[in-house]
Amino acid sequence: MTSQNPFPIGSIPGDPGFESTSSIVTLDYTNHRGVRRLRRVTPERIWFGTSPYHPGDQWFLHARDEETGEGRDFALDSIHAWVGVGG
Repeated sequence: MTSQNPFPIGSIPGDPGFESTSSIVTLDYTNHRGVRRLRRVTPERIWFGTSPYHPGDQWFLHARDEETGEGRDFALDSIHAWVGVGG
């Protein structure tokens, strides 16, 4: 039995050729203070490094927070789930 890659090239923000038909997503996310809540964001890119709130190299999603309109970095290992919601 073969399985398809759930994330083919071009399907993830930051991939060459990425096109979103639904740019806003909802993240189930726990921040660096341990507060878990839903966040509405527009993904922009995925990057690897450190941030002021997450020491140590790791993967991040840089996205515009739809509540504040500001760019934010979300540690991928702190995203429990995400769902496209349109926009």
